Amino acid sequence: MKKMAKNVLCAVSMVLMASVLNAVDFGAVVSDSTKFNFNGADSDAALEQKEMFIPSVKASLNEDGSVYFAAEAYFEHKLDATFDSETETDNSIIVDLNLFKAGGAIDAGSGKIVFSLGRFFMADSTGFVLCQPLDAASVSYGLKKFEVSAFGGYTGLLNSKNVSILDSYGSVYEGSDDYYAFAMGYGAFGVAVTFPYLFANQTVGLEGLGFIPLEGPSDTDADNSRFYGTMLVNGPLTSSLFYSLNSTLGFNDGDMSNLTSLRINYYSDYKNLSFGAGAVYASNDSGSLKPFVGFTKMTACESMEEPVYSSVVKASVSGSIKPMDNFLLSCGLDMVMCAPEDSFEYNGTQIGVSAVYQPFTDLSLELTGMTYLADDENNRKSSVAFTASLAF
Repeated sequence: MKKMAKNVLCAVSMVLMASVLNAVDFGAVVSDSTKFNFNGADSDAALEQKEMFIPSVKASLNEDGSVYFAAEAYFEHKLDATFDSETETDNSIIVDLNLFKAGGAIDAGSGKIVFSLGRFFMADSTGFVLCQPLDAASVSYGLKKFEVSAFGGYTGLLNSKNVSILDSYGSVYEGSDDYYAFAMGYGAFGVAVTFPYLFANQTVGLEGLGFIPLEGPSDTDADNSRFYGTMLVNGPLTSSLFYSLNSTLGFNDGDMSNLTSLRINYYSDYKNLSFGAGAVYASNDSGSLKPFVGFTKMTACESMEEPVYSSVVKASVSGSIKPMDNFLLSCGLDMVMCAPEDSFEYNGTQIGVSAVYQPFTDLSLELTGMTYLADDENNRKSSVAFTASLAF
């Protein structure tokens, strides 16, 4: 917490200095979410009430704004309660600093250098391995036909209440009951090379990621080192049909695993109508492959078990349309198969629908419904949620 306090004081000092010479923009988002969960075969309904306050600031550090400082805090109150009087109500508070970085873009000959330093969001090219904030430094150099990027960072100062990191066995470390619990300490690094529009408007890329255990303030030590190598290709099939294909090899304590995903999307000019279909395969313990385990927790479905992308096969279809400029309707269907042992078995089907109404640019209202029709009745789960967000 002392480290976090020093960072906040440093941020305030930088903003005050920048405000002398350049404009400083302040903003905030207030969000309220009410969700009713219906869990298992015979469980009573449960209430999940959440309020969030996200203040932010951005200041230009030079005259043209190409170099800047940005910060974003996160405050959340969450109430979990059931309508069964025998179950205890759970109140929790999360305080975090989601964004705290200096960044910018610099022209370098015929290319451009883009850099970031501090705490900011990072995701790998697939979105299945790394998808979370990091305390890191990143830099990329891009040309019209070539782009190379690299980053290095550390996870041990993140809040495990707000970031879900998997250990090498696919379990999540949740930390203490405090509102700020330090995450497991890993050194994270990555390099990527991308060739945009290499042939027939197709983009090809290679990416490598690594996570090495390091000491930190967390009361739980990180375990094995993990490494990932990804090859990807994406682009248009026609003027309105696009695809993305990637395959990742994971290396965990000498074991090799694989995650492969394919996604196809169709976009129409009629009311922003779109359709999508895709499939994800995350290897299980079979032959030379072991169960795939990513770094950030990503759930494959909203069942009671909430399996991560490990020993899972999922097929999906989805669609969305904007019948009005400020109204979006979307729906999706996922079929999930899991491999609790050596073979994949049908686990369940998930159906989700959502409606988002944005009467003003700074006000958003969202209603969502989801049901997971599990083969095992105790694994079934349904929910209805309403969320209102106001930005100012």
